[in-house]
Amino acid sequence: MPRSKSEPSRKRARPEDEVPEASSLQDLVEQAEIDGVRLRMASGDSCELDEADVAPVNGLARLDLDADDARAFSLLHAAILAKLEERLAGWGGVGDHSGRLRGYGYLPGHKQSEAHHREGVISMREYTGAQAATDAEANRRASVMLDASDIPSGFETALANLTRALTEVLPAKYRHVLCADQLVSCQPNLHRGRAYLRPHLDEPLHDGFGIVIVTVAIRGSARILLHERPWDAERRRELWFRLREGQASAAACR
Repeated sequence: MPRSKSEPSRKRARPEDEVPEASSLQDLVEQAEIDGVRLRMASGDSCELDEADVAPVNGLARLDLDADDARAFSLLHAAILAKLEERLAGWGGVGDHSGRLRGYGYLPGHKQSEAHHREGVISMREYTGAQAATDAEANRRASVMLDASDIPSGFETALANLTRALTEVLPAKYRHVLCADQLVSCQPNLHRGRAYLRPHLDEPLHDGFGIVIVTVAIRGSARILLHERPWDAERRRELWFRLREGQASAAACR
């Protein structure tokens, strides 16, 4: 049971380290899905993409980052969190009570980033009415325009290196957006101890996302699960690959 009052001699944990208890129903649903994924992986219904297989999948890439580049991305991640303080939003919108959080960091000198910040982050597409307004406001509070002094040394070089590497492995039709000036926003995602992120669809140029979404593993590793769309229950076509700390993955959305 959590204490109703924290010990006065103990330093309060940072917001990103505090994991609220999920509801029993939510835990049961999540555990059932985790068990299903594990069974499909063990049976071969869910097929692993090895190091050589990721690149041939159209619109998908995985890269090892140079240590200096990985450090620059990690420092930017920390800078955005520090700037936002406790204003992070629920990862899946105002209806997400899992404890996962996200925020948006917009970069000075980047045309798309500055424009998106001016126009404002909107709500999850499935929300309407008052819920949409509440979600949009939560996203607005979780957004910050960074100053030049917030950008860590080496970040622009790391970004240029990453975008250049992606142009070599993603289809040519995405090259017009694979440049630093097309960056929409940098989004810290905090899973805060939760073991599983339910399948979802990232929509291009909506709610902070661009056409090519790049994920950098700042801390820890994960298995990334891919569903075919539309889902075929008979074929159960499902793929997954490992993303280790210091690696980046990219998914092109259209």
